[in-house]
Amino acid sequence: MLPNATQVPLASHWQAGGWFGAQLGGTAWLLISALVVAPHAPPSAAVLLASFAAANGIGLLLWMQRARLDPYRALQLLLAASVLAGAVATRWLELRGEFALLDPRISPRTMYGLLALLWLVLAAVFVAKGRAARRAAAV
Repeated sequence: MLPNATQVPLASHWQAGGWFGAQLGGTAWLLISALVVAPHAPPSAAVLLASFAAANGIGLLLWMQRARLDPYRALQLLLAASVLAGAVATRWLELRGEFALLDPRISPRTMYGLLALLWLVLAAVFVAKGRAARRAAAV
């Protein structure tokens, strides 16, 4: 269950530049990949665009609920949505044999590893920052 506004002492930590920068930064590769793949595989480009749109849609929904959400928890949810969108896109391209259209030097397995590492590291950072901010707000 997500906390309501009376339980979120960190509502002032929400910043549009930081939020949308993280959101677009985490999903931009999906949009660029869709543009790269489009001339060779239009259906795959559509899946990549849909993955980009889905993760950004979740990000926008989280932003719209910011008065009720802990910003660090919301960043974890945004991160999960971005990583999931990346994994879906990677799997789609892998199954269709089109992943090499992006860069033949990188394998889908490497991409899954990078996505997992990204999620683990950033989720841990957001947990640590959230705890530190809550301690500071309690003082």
